[in-house]
Amino acid sequence: DSSRLRVSTTVSVGTGWGGRTDALQVTSLSYQLASPLAVRLSVGNAFGSSAVGSGRGMFLEGFAVAYRPHPSFQINVDYRDVRSPLQYSNTSGFGTLGR
Repeated sequence: DSSRLRVSTTVSVGTGWGGRTDALQVTSLSYQLASPLAVRLSVGNAFGSSAVGSGRGMFLEGFAVAYRPHPSFQINVDYRDVRSPLQYSNTSGFGTLGR
């Protein structure tokens, strides 16, 4: 059911010491499997001077599962592969299920 699928993309660009410019694109696919269960998969792609030739291209940026059996109770399991300082401010949690 495509109404349960959400796709989002973010692009972050930053310049560090030494004039190096890096960019990170993260595309997330979220799917509401059932009323209390949702999953999210995020794929990252690093660009810039430090990404070229360093094996930092595309990678699994994150994976999450959220289970909310009751309105006042939710369990989240999250995995994140932090490879860039550009990811530090990226909050990728589900928040409240269904948002």
